[in-house]
Amino acid sequence: MERLQVLDVSDNAVSQLPAEIVQLRKLRVLRLNGLGLMTFPLQITSMVNLEVIELSDNCLTNLPDDVVVLKKLTTLMLNKNRFKTFPEQTYGLTSLTTLELNENRMKCLPEDVNRLGQLQKLRLDKNRIAALPEAFTELQNLEVITLKCNGFKSFPMELIELEVDTLDLSENDIQEVSIEDVAIKKSKLPQEVRYLTSLKALELNNLKLTHVPISVCMLTNLIHLSLVGNSLTDLPKDIAELRVLKELIISENGFEEIPPEVCSLSNLELLEAEENHINCLPTDINQLSRMKCLVLNRNDLDYLPIQVCTLLCLEVLSICGNHLTLIPDEVGDLASLRELWLCKNTLIDMNLNLCSLIFVEILDLAGNHLQKLPDDLGNVRVRELYLSRNQFEIFPGQVCELLNLGILSMDENKLHDVPEDIVDLKHLRVLALTQNDFEHFPVEICKLKSLEELYFGGQRKRIGGIPEEIRALTNLRKLFIEHSGVTSLPVTVRNLSSLRELKLPGNDIRSLPNELCVLSGLKLLQLQDNRISRLPENFDDFCHGRLKDLSLQSNPLEFPPLSVCVTGLRPIRSWLCKDRKRKAKERKLEEARFLQLLRQFADGIRRNQITVPFPMLLACELGLTDTMFNGIEKRHPKKAKEQIYQVLLKWKTESCTPFCKNGERVQRLSRHLNNMRKPELAQALRDVFTEIQEKEGINVEPKAD
Repeated sequence: MERLQVLDVSDNAVSQLPAEIVQLRKLRVLRLNGLGLMTFPLQITSMVNLEVIELSDNCLTNLPDDVVVLKKLTTLMLNKNRFKTFPEQTYGLTSLTTLELNENRMKCLPEDVNRLGQLQKLRLDKNRIAALPEAFTELQNLEVITLKCNGFKSFPMELIELEVDTLDLSENDIQEVSIEDVAIKKSKLPQEVRYLTSLKALELNNLKLTHVPISVCMLTNLIHLSLVGNSLTDLPKDIAELRVLKELIISENGFEEIPPEVCSLSNLELLEAEENHINCLPTDINQLSRMKCLVLNRNDLDYLPIQVCTLLCLEVLSICGNHLTLIPDEVGDLASLRELWLCKNTLIDMNLNLCSLIFVEILDLAGNHLQKLPDDLGNVRVRELYLSRNQFEIFPGQVCELLNLGILSMDENKLHDVPEDIVDLKHLRVLALTQNDFEHFPVEICKLKSLEELYFGGQRKRIGGIPEEIRALTNLRKLFIEHSGVTSLPVTVRNLSSLRELKLPGNDIRSLPNELCVLSGLKLLQLQDNRISRLPENFDDFCHGRLKDLSLQSNPLEFPPLSVCVTGLRPIRSWLCKDRKRKAKERKLEEARFLQLLRQFADGIRRNQITVPFPMLLACELGLTDTMFNGIEKRHPKKAKEQIYQVLLKWKTESCTPFCKNGERVQRLSRHLNNMRKPELAQALRDVFTEIQEKEGINVEPKAD
């Protein structure tokens, strides 16, 4: 593939690259993440046109010296490796502008790090770095520097002389320092921070801040400010100086109200204040006329101010986990709204006029006390609808009018059936109906041919078997039916060729159909806590497919034994393979024994010494006495015929085929087989008799049928 430009083989079991990969001379992007590589593949150094290399989530400790030949390389990602020292080989990569070394084991940066003068983005999160070298100030092209979760005890002053536009110092143990000539005598950021005039994005999360440093309010070019996970209870008035601020994130603090100073940030487009103690919103919040996203989840709000409904640019409104009992009708005026999240409140009724919310694509009403939906819901273009943990006893008919619906969640209600109109949801990909009151698996679901994920477990009543109609769900990738009293899988499960995950734990399944082993693409199979005693005979071939996760605990397994099944896929494969070889060996011994019996029978025919009818001979082979066989043939003639047929089928080979002493008995057995609708085997019996007659010199002609 000589024109290939992008190759991604991440997260596979590839342990090394083939030597021929160097033939991909036009390759620009190579992604080798999550392969467990211990060393840098040397073949890469011959691919001089590479511009991006990703080697994250491996086991690298260093780079080879030859890496410097990659003169066109602009991006090198080495996250989640085992580097203890900074890879100085990167100095020779003259085009390198982005270097990522997150989640390694480095304790410091070298003094000559300034040799990376062309670097624009440097990410060093989650290392053990406690200080920056003095030469760091010479990286004048640096625009993005992230030092999250390192060992810094104080603000690295080397950053002051750089014109960076993105800085992340979150999750460091920065100590307070004294500041003179200001009202606040202690601060975790020095006054010199105000000289970072180019800064546009600042992350100060989880620094145990009790107040916002005054120096932050002087960064007048800030567009994004995140203060998550601190101990803030208010914001300084000077924050109003951040006139171009568009994104303010103050989640996980101690705010009891939205600070009124926020309302003076006229360019604000995103405000996130989750997990605080906010019980009211400022009356002048309507001044935030450019607000697009307002997130107030997990607070103490018991009503939504009408002023919020005047934010006509609002696209996302999320007020989950509060104490709202109703939503004002004026929410219908938010004509630009795309997402409305109201889960985990105490809503009883939705008397909301939804007609004007024609652009809403996500509507989350889960975790309330709803029993019905607005009549005009069908007018909305909802693509995702979440109604779990409510009080629905009847499947809302309005849902079937949402023709664009792709995700529907109705877990933990009181539903007992599904309307036939659900077939109108032609684009439904995900359906969740767990923990309801269904008495059987609703066949109507099987008409949703676009369905990719189905969650139906935890039913309060036993649903029995899964219907054969499930074969129509050919696009299904995930099927979860847990703890619902499922007794069997239909053989039509073989039609679910797209299935990748199948979870059926905690049911009453006693056996698995052989057709399950046809699903070669299955990656996850959970069958724990059932009543399965045997795995299918060809399950070892099934295990050789994509299957990676198999759970069989708490089953009365005998084939293979449970002690083998709980140890993993490889022992199961090994046991089944050995069992197959053992049975093959036994079959050969049995064939040899039966061949000897047939030869003795042929000799008896030649000497006219055999008087026992051939069916009786088969009865002896089956281990039945004359009396037992006569009794079976008299009381259960069909069973006797089936026993005879099974033995014939078992021993019909090129070298050994059952036959009887003369043509009359062949004729008698042929009639048995014809009565069993096995004419092909009857003809085969006559043909073999003729062949044996010629070889053994038996001068007996079978009569015509």
